[in-house]
Amino acid sequence: MLFSKREILLSFVFILIGTFSVYRFFLYTAYDQKEVLLYTFTFSLIFIPYVLFGTSFFKNFLRYKPINSIYFGFVLYLFLSYLLALYRFFDLKLAAIFFIEFFVPYFILRYLWKEEKFDLKVFAVLLIIAFPIEFQLLPKDYSFSKLIIADLMMFLFLFVAGIKDIGYTWNLNLKDIKVALIGFIVAVLVALPISLYTDFISFHPVKLSIERVIISLMVIFFFVAVPEEFFFRGILQNLLEKRFKERTKYAPVIAILITSLIFGISHFYKYDWRYIFLATLGGIVNGTVYYRTRKITASAITHFMVDAVWSLLFITHWK
Repeated sequence: MLFSKREILLSFVFILIGTFSVYRFFLYTAYDQKEVLLYTFTFSLIFIPYVLFGTSFFKNFLRYKPINSIYFGFVLYLFLSYLLALYRFFDLKLAAIFFIEFFVPYFILRYLWKEEKFDLKVFAVLLIIAFPIEFQLLPKDYSFSKLIIADLMMFLFLFVAGIKDIGYTWNLNLKDIKVALIGFIVAVLVALPISLYTDFISFHPVKLSIERVIISLMVIFFFVAVPEEFFFRGILQNLLEKRFKERTKYAPVIAILITSLIFGISHFYKYDWRYIFLATLGGIVNGTVYYRTRKITASAITHFMVDAVWSLLFITHWK
C-alpha cells in the first residue's frame, strides 16, 4: 500500500494542532476541566477521519472494504461520538437533519447516480448537504455538527460515489504551494481596492495572543476553507467541467464561472451585495488554483490566507 511520509507527518501535526486548539478554546469557556476534556476528546473522534481522508493510505484502506458495511459503521461512529459529550444539543430537529443527511445522499449516490458528471441527482445531494448549514438549522454546538456533515460529505463523494480526482490530499508539492501563493496575491490585489473603495472593510488589526491567533487560523482552515473547497471546487466545479467537456473546449472556464457565481450567492450573509460580489471574485481565483493544481487543499490554502488576512487585519462594515 503506497503512501507518502509527508501525508503521515502532516496528518499527525494537523490532528495535534486541532486537538490542542480546541482544548485551549474550551479552557476560555466556563466549563470545568472534566467537560473540557470530554469536549476535546469528542472533537478528536470526529476530526481524525476528517484529516485522514486527505491521505492516500487511509483512502486505499477504505476503498477496498464493503461499502455498505463501512458506511453505516462510519455513520454509527459519528453519531455515537456526537452523543458522547453533546447529547444536550440533540433534539428532534437535529435527529431529523442527521437522518436526512446520513441516508438520503447515500441512497442517491449509491443507487441512482450512474454517470460521473454533474446532474440533478448531484445537485440534490449538494443541496441536502448545504441546506442546514446555509440556513443555520444546526445547534450552536461549537461547529461539531458542521464537522460531522463535512465528514459525511467526504465519505459520500470519495467512497460511495468513488470520485478519484477530487484532489483532497495533503501530498502537496512546491508547485502547488507556489500556485496557491500566486492565487492569494492576485486575490488581494483585486479584492482589497474594491473592499476599501466600497467601505466594506477598513484596516483594524485584531489584538490577540499568539495562542488565540493559532486557534483562529485552525478554525478558518479546517472549518471554512477545506470543506468549502471540497464542496465547491472538488465536487461542483469538477463535475461541471466533466459535464461541459464533451461540448466545448471552454469547459474549465464555464465550470469556474458557474461555480464561482454559486459560491458568491451562497455568501448572502446579511444580504450585503459587496460580500456576494467579492466572494464571487474569490471563487474565480480559488477555482483557477484548483484547475491548475487539481488539488482542493491547494485552493484551500489560497482561501485560508485570504480569510485569515481579512479576519485578523480588517474590520467589516456590514450594511
